[in-house]
Amino acid sequence: MPVKESDEKDLSLVVDTNILFSAVVSRGKTFEALRAGASSETVSFVSPEFAIEELEFHKNELLKRFRKDNLSERDLNAFIESFKVLIEFVPMKKYVPCMEEAMHLIPDSDDIDFAALSLSKGKIPIWSQDEHFSMQPEIKVFKTSELIEEMERRGMFS
Repeated sequence: MPVKESDEKDLSLVVDTNILFSAVVSRGKTFEALRAGASSETVSFVSPEFAIEELEFHKNELLKRFRKDNLSERDLNAFIESFKVLIEFVPMKKYVPCMEEAMHLIPDSDDIDFAALSLSKGKIPIWSQDEHFSMQPEIKVFKTSELIEEMERRGMFS
C-alpha cells in the first residue's frame, strides 16, 4: 500500500558544494530538485556556510560558463542569491563539536564539514555525487538521481 504524503517523514539534507556547482552550471534537474524540495513543507536543505563563499570565490569561472549561454553576471548573482532562500547556510560553530567524529568517517578533508553538519543534525542524509561519502556506513547519502526518485515517490517532483 503506498504511503500517503501526510504519513511521510520530513526529509532534511546536507547539500554538498558539488551539488551547488552542478545546479549553477547545468541549471537543470539538480536546481529543479532544490527548488521543488525547498517549496515543499517536508523537505529542508542545509549546508556549511563556507559553501556559499566557495561559490563566490569561483564566481569568475562560473561567469564564463554563464556567458557561453548568453547569461549575464546579474543572472549569475540572482542564481547564487536564490540559494540563500532555498538552503540554510550553517556557521561552523554550530557543528564544530562533531568535527572529530566526522574526521573518522570521511577520508577527504574538504568534506569533513558536511559530515560534521550531518552528525550535528542527528545524521541527516547528505546529498552528494562524491563516491567517498558512500563508503562510510554512518550517514545515508543521496545521489541526485536517488533524491529525485525519492521526491517523485513523495509527489514533489515530476
